[in-house]
Amino acid sequence: MSDSPIPVLPPKEALAFFRGKGLAKSFAWQDIFTAQHDYWFTVAKMMSVSLLEEVHALIGDAMEEGISPQQLAKDLKAKLQQRGWWGRKIEIDPLTSEQKVVQLGSDRRVRTIVNTNLRTSYSAGRYARQDRVRDAFPILVYKSRMDGKERPEHHAWHDTALPIGDDWWRTHYPPCDWGCRCRTVSMTAKQAERRALDVGARPATAGKRRWTNKRTGEVMEIERGIGAGWDYHTGRAKLEGLSPDPLFGYAREGDGTSIAAAAPSALARFLGQFKLGEEGGVWLDATGWPLPVTPRWLMGLSAQRQDVAAAAARAIAAPDEIRLVWVTGKDGRAMLVRRYLGGGFVVDIGNAMWRFGTASPGRVAELRTGVQAWPMPSDQASLASYDPHQARDANGRWRSSSQSAVDLASEIWGGSNRRETIRLGPIDDALRGKLRKLGVRDDAKSIAIDADAMRHVRRRHGKDSRGQKPIVPEDFRHARAIIHNGAITHGTPTKHPHRGTSLLYVRARIAGADYSAIYEVQKHRIHLFDLRKR
Repeated sequence: MSDSPIPVLPPKEALAFFRGKGLAKSFAWQDIFTAQHDYWFTVAKMMSVSLLEEVHALIGDAMEEGISPQQLAKDLKAKLQQRGWWGRKIEIDPLTSEQKVVQLGSDRRVRTIVNTNLRTSYSAGRYARQDRVRDAFPILVYKSRMDGKERPEHHAWHDTALPIGDDWWRTHYPPCDWGCRCRTVSMTAKQAERRALDVGARPATAGKRRWTNKRTGEVMEIERGIGAGWDYHTGRAKLEGLSPDPLFGYAREGDGTSIAAAAPSALARFLGQFKLGEEGGVWLDATGWPLPVTPRWLMGLSAQRQDVAAAAARAIAAPDEIRLVWVTGKDGRAMLVRRYLGGGFVVDIGNAMWRFGTASPGRVAELRTGVQAWPMPSDQASLASYDPHQARDANGRWRSSSQSAVDLASEIWGGSNRRETIRLGPIDDALRGKLRKLGVRDDAKSIAIDADAMRHVRRRHGKDSRGQKPIVPEDFRHARAIIHNGAITHGTPTKHPHRGTSLLYVRARIAGADYSAIYEVQKHRIHLFDLRKR
């Protein structure tokens, strides 16, 4: 890395970008792809959340303290070797359930982890500053290293000068590939003129190549010079880059201008289904899958279609069923979509598109193809095998955490004295932000529920009472979604009368039911304490 200098002390924007990432387990680098990296910190084949946390913290601390990339690589290598994540080992691929000999830690992988995370974070930080002064410095100029080691395409892009909002930057804002050392600089129009730069002139392309994501089967055309998975704008992609476009006849309707100005009531109803403000945000569906829901979802739709979209959003927010389905586009490209069925609507959401429509009961039956993701049937629970802390069934397959909670509750409803704590999954950044605003400690790592709390809920709310619906074991499937998607209505958290810990009061509408829940904030976890349903 001696010929690839990276600044030691980061700007605050770069550090904030890196610190703000959540943790995501992935078996292959294609699992977390393109703009998803703006949200998630991941290391391919690192399936331990605790190790991901330690590596994320190590890199973040090194950035904050000004530790050199070379020293960071040494520290990271020592950490991985200490934890046994090193060399070639046999691992199970969660996608196929096959045993594979894979490469874990190595000197090359350590250099890649350090280089990639530092460069993308500094790039995102640089863009945040450029965007802040875009009125005074509206021109971005592409700068390659020009030392004879750069890629020929990046050499050709050197001194390309385009407005900061030009679409070319959506795919060409560096880094543009593994190990890319290019950068951008901001200029005024006069500065560009003095340097004899042809502002607005785009460089010639070297053609495109077809690339297939072997994990999803998706086939895409990528411009030569841009690596697979690097054709996105680091930093700018957050929210906007992950929002899918509406898909009707594979083309937008209208001119794609502002939706709020065209139909503010439809936009408010659409975002209101997810209890989000006018700018939108990241919303977790019933399975815990993150969806960046923003006004861009409605861009280019006619006023009538916006009204339908606002109604169809109920199928996403409170679905009867979620399925994973392969569809084929008119261009022959295969796409994996999440299909939401509910309330007479069907909604398909893919990586770059979404579509919706009404569906009769007979049509709904025809659309139940693919794999059921929610409610998760027991014979498909092995699909949620990314968490090594999840329980296994009698055949040794992973069970989803939500299914484990339902199974434990079923035993308790049957009179079992079993004692166990179920870890339901990690806390996302949006919830952590809510806790900070409430003045609640935000160092807890996950949501959990134990058998004693289930017995408490069964004793108090297991029967019809005062207009409430009886809580049944299946309701515990939503324990994590309730606190992530719900409104924390108690402005100042009270203290638990016996343990001295904070309590959070949450209301949420999940799967067509209104839930009221109480969560206890402990040091390492947030435990579900009470649950009611109306």
